[in-house]
Amino acid sequence: VEKRDNGWWKIETWEGPVWINLNGEERVMGDFYAYDEPSFSSKVANAGAKYGRQTFRIVDGTTDGWLKFKTWEG
Repeated sequence: VEKRDNGWWKIETWEGPVWINLNGEERVMGDFYAYDEPSFSSKVANAGAKYGRQTFRIVDGTTDGWLKFKTWEG
């Protein structure tokens, strides 16, 4: 187990080591489109509209750069 000052923990799982952040990580992001799944071919979230610059709470991510965050849609 390893802990970072920014709230991230490295833990061991049956799949090997993973990083988690129990509270999520806040990030300010510029205008962007969000998708329902980590693929450009999936449905565009937010009724197809761009999200404007605001702070989001990141709750998960993939090794190829996709981020999962909380919004008013879930």
